[in-house]
Amino acid sequence: MNQGMRLNKYLGYNTSRLGLHWTPISGHAHSDLTYFIDRTAQMGINWVLLLDDGGGSTLEANKFYGGRCIIDMFMERAIIPVIRIYAAPWARFDARFEDTVGRLVQKGVKYVFWLNEPECAGEWSDRGRSIPKTWIHDCTRLFVDGAYKIIKLGAYPGWWATTTFRWVDENNQQVNPFLQYMSAQERQDIFIDGPGWVAIHNYPKNHPIDYPIDEVNLYGKHLTDEEYLQKLNEVDEEYRKSTGNLWVWNNWETSAAHINLLRDSGKNPNATIETDDVCFRMYRGMNRVLAEAGLVNYVPLISTEIGPCVGERDDGRYAKITPQEQIRTIEQEVMEANTIDNYFGLCFWLAGVQRLDATTADGFEDQGWWTDRHNDPFKLNGELHIVTYLINKQLGVTKSMNKLGAHIQLGDDSLLSLISTIKAPVNKTMDLNPNWCSKLKAACPSSLLVGRAFVENQDRYKTDSAGLITELINKYAPVMDYLDAVEFLNEAIHSNNSKEEANLYDRCQYDFCQAIWQRWPNKKVVLFNISTGNFGYTNELSLHDFPLSMFFPVDKVYIGLHSYSWPTLQDGAEWYALRYRKLLADFPKHKVILTECGVTNAVIAGQPDVGWRTRNNREEYINSLVEFNKELVKDDYVIGATVFNVGPSYGWDTFRSDEELLEAVKRITIVEEPIKVLLTDGTIKTYELEEYLKYVVPAEMPPSWPTEALKAQAILARTYAKYRLANPRSEQYDIYGDSRDQVVNESLVNNITSQIVDITKGIVYNNGNQYIQKCGLEYCPYCQGQGGYSNKQWPNRLCQYGAKTLAEQGYNYQQILDFYFKHEEEKPMDLTDAEKYGITITPVTGLKNGEMYYKCTKIYHYKPNENGDWPGNHHLYLDVLDENNKRIYNAKLKVTWPGDEVTVIIDKPENEPGANLPLWKGQVVSVKVDNNYKSEVVNNIHTAHPDESGSNNLYHHSFLVVFQRAKYTEVEQPEFTTNIEKWRNRMWNEVKINYNPDAAITKFARENNLGIPMSNEVYLNDDGVVLQAFSNGWCWVKIGDWQNIHTEKW
Repeated sequence: MNQGMRLNKYLGYNTSRLGLHWTPISGHAHSDLTYFIDRTAQMGINWVLLLDDGGGSTLEANKFYGGRCIIDMFMERAIIPVIRIYAAPWARFDARFEDTVGRLVQKGVKYVFWLNEPECAGEWSDRGRSIPKTWIHDCTRLFVDGAYKIIKLGAYPGWWATTTFRWVDENNQQVNPFLQYMSAQERQDIFIDGPGWVAIHNYPKNHPIDYPIDEVNLYGKHLTDEEYLQKLNEVDEEYRKSTGNLWVWNNWETSAAHINLLRDSGKNPNATIETDDVCFRMYRGMNRVLAEAGLVNYVPLISTEIGPCVGERDDGRYAKITPQEQIRTIEQEVMEANTIDNYFGLCFWLAGVQRLDATTADGFEDQGWWTDRHNDPFKLNGELHIVTYLINKQLGVTKSMNKLGAHIQLGDDSLLSLISTIKAPVNKTMDLNPNWCSKLKAACPSSLLVGRAFVENQDRYKTDSAGLITELINKYAPVMDYLDAVEFLNEAIHSNNSKEEANLYDRCQYDFCQAIWQRWPNKKVVLFNISTGNFGYTNELSLHDFPLSMFFPVDKVYIGLHSYSWPTLQDGAEWYALRYRKLLADFPKHKVILTECGVTNAVIAGQPDVGWRTRNNREEYINSLVEFNKELVKDDYVIGATVFNVGPSYGWDTFRSDEELLEAVKRITIVEEPIKVLLTDGTIKTYELEEYLKYVVPAEMPPSWPTEALKAQAILARTYAKYRLANPRSEQYDIYGDSRDQVVNESLVNNITSQIVDITKGIVYNNGNQYIQKCGLEYCPYCQGQGGYSNKQWPNRLCQYGAKTLAEQGYNYQQILDFYFKHEEEKPMDLTDAEKYGITITPVTGLKNGEMYYKCTKIYHYKPNENGDWPGNHHLYLDVLDENNKRIYNAKLKVTWPGDEVTVIIDKPENEPGANLPLWKGQVVSVKVDNNYKSEVVNNIHTAHPDESGSNNLYHHSFLVVFQRAKYTEVEQPEFTTNIEKWRNRMWNEVKINYNPDAAITKFARENNLGIPMSNEVYLNDDGVVLQAFSNGWCWVKIGDWQNIHTEKW
């Protein structure tokens, strides 16, 4: 049987969802945007939306790209182009378009579409036409005609880019054009056997990603004063004070109370994406429409436009989008898209306008990622935080925890393979030949490339500052397109320089930075580059002596230092290789690059400047690099260290480390992701993800529990950890190491749970990530509606005790996870519409263990398109099921309302509910099963609900109520046992005291009521005694004379 073109056959399936909409113009050959294209690649962008004028403007040769076109530039960087042919909403896919797509296909382009937002009247009126009543039908037929042509040419045809899935025809009826205006054969040819796809524009505006069902929109949740100030503080304080502009709020909105007035008046308690689809989750509605047509398993979705954009505030109930909020929202959107199999990419609007030389579209200037519009409120320099955030994230999520890179004096093409392999966070070159720098950058675009210009007589900073700066600028100028950062001078300032010399150096370094940024505002400068062993002692120079340089914004500069020692990097590390920790102690926000590192005999006074090869111990040197790297990864502020030297050099052959650097990097632990954990003692520790899980799983679930339950626990712990990596708790750490997130306890690690982590390595669960000890839910085989944690019910979480029970019943880990997170169809309870429409349930009381009864398992409100023709039905549909979900025919139900009642019989065909009766205006009914067992009663069913749309109107609403026969089971409570020693140990740990119940002083203190311990045992070996403090006194005992303990008062 033909399975059609499944999703995994499409280009880009299961790759990164992260994309970017390029400029809003179709011309791409008039300027050099190499810098921005490289930054795009460094961000990890996988998709790019490009506008074509229909005649092949994306294929036009650009002299700045060596005759290549914009598509070449992106495809060379492994970025998938998506082409929108700029056209009117009534445009046919004509011969001109066919020629263009044919040429695009020859370049390797697959994704193409040409109709854009035809549901928006402006797309028509801007071109002098009114939107026709039959536009849905007309555009569908235009798409079908063009899709066949595009498929024949070898490309993927895209459905028109749409902002909605709620298409309404000329009769104000919602339609599904895939079903109503395409034949079954056309759907088969284009979407099932063919490679059709759908473009969506699901802008979130300034809403959270769960809008419109977030608490603000549904219930008017109030903004707290703390939240108000938190948003306000995302705007630069100096800007707010100097301009009086709050920016994030309107200037008259001076407190949370102003926002809450809007929230009080703007509640939408009945909102769903079916009523408000101007939101990120519009994609869910689109997938529903595709599912109705049998297409959802075949058709990719790509957001060819999506936000948020900095500065948006369409809805006054929420704050304006700041650069910080943009990052948070984009992370959440991409993370959610990662869980949706057919959601391929999100091309975020917009790369830029003026800075990308697209000035004919200035109306979009403030929406770009590269723009000067937001510089002042956020201390930016033409680039939003999202760019550097994504680039840094790419560097941080590299496949290894390696911070070692290459220091290169003389370029050699033989080194390019090494550079590409080690994927270092930083490389450095002294060879400033443009051809070499171009190749070096291309070998690993994600690596930060630092350049150093060699100049004679660096002491000219004292006498000829201007001349020195000019020489440096002239040497750097030819290669600035390839460098990310440049050094000032090299080892030109030392501990023995005077304060006057430090002032001259500081001024010259400051002027050099200003000269660089005047010509290349986005480049960074590496300051100082101090030789090993300088600064840090009392009465020596320190970084405080360079106020001009240290005052620069920390995102504009790096602190450059050299780290050497002898014979290994571990010898005297505190004062040599790791001396940077002392120098940076007062400057925690600055980033460091160790622009040279290695071993040299010269760190010992009077010894020659020779390298590791003179010791003739290669293994010692490689191990020294590996151990040095272990220290570097502990310090997040260290970007990387370049090993001196890789490749040919000017006489430094004893330092050459090509193969040694490669071998060291191979030995450095390979990881999926490092995760930073805030431990209970307040320290932050970085773990490799799988290592971290080995400390979490036994702390969250007893190792003695069934294997499949432990697997489910490990998978959810990994899934939640990855969620926190994408949504970190703070800038300093990703996750809490206690019950606020996941408990970390290294002392509990054991072979059983460690093997479970290894067995499930890499597996995550896409439908949920949270768990609870006891969920308290009705359908849980352990809880059965009782005993939830904190006496609450916890839906959409794995119940740990329930997982144990299911595993004991033979469930595997996948079935356990699905039981708790995919329960809409499997679990017996579906009462989601009850609360929304004021329906209540009276439970049965007085049941005995094993007694049968009828339980309400479903209350469903029919949607507008399910409730018959306008103005809609007004019915109560009923069903009764047995324990195996089979209908009980001839079951009786009693429907009552004030002054009357009626008995209803279950007797309808299988393809419809078992019984129904009309609900009349003013009627408020209750219903229960009236058979041979007790029954719950469903109350307050009526039709006096407001208009929703379509066929759901006042007094025209319909409901389905389902009862099921069930056996009442009393929940056995686990036997309570005391464990005083365990509890005492825990309480001692809470006060950070090591607990030893057999220690002599401990026993003595308990017997004599000395109170809680205030210290650990303190051994004074010189005096031969042991001391320990308690709240009611302190004790001492002669070592060995444990029977004679003495008590003293404070």
